[in-house]
Amino acid sequence: MKNNKGITLIALVITIIVLLILAGVSIAMLTGNNGVLTQAKNASSDTKVAEAKESVSLKVNELVSEFYEEKYVNSNTAAEMASVKTYIEANLTSEEGLYNYDTANKTITIIPVNREGKQETGTIDADGAITWTNPTV
Repeated sequence: MKNNKGITLIALVITIIVLLILAGVSIAMLTGNNGVLTQAKNASSDTKVAEAKESVSLKVNELVSEFYEEKYVNSNTAAEMASVKTYIEANLTSEEGLYNYDTANKTITIIPVNREGKQETGTIDADGAITWTNPTV
């Protein structure tokens, strides 16, 4: 009986086929709608929107604090002070690259608009709270 050493052609072909299947699965996991690259891009976009929302919230809370400081600490009477909402709308300015405050429509729009054709918009109520919506552009 002969003692053959080495691999056969069939073993080599099967190994190559298995490697091609693994490569195809890896490429599909990396790209595509639910791939790693797409999820990373969406996470980046979500982070920018969250950063802009946080920036707006901090600015609005700062303006609410200023309003109550003017009203109670600096002894301005309620008649001299506007409402919280009016005070915020008068003093909220656009922050370049993050959000835009539309004084005519009284709405805040988050500027990073890349994900799935949607963007965040918000409105301020009488107490200075922001309500966020996500309309389709």
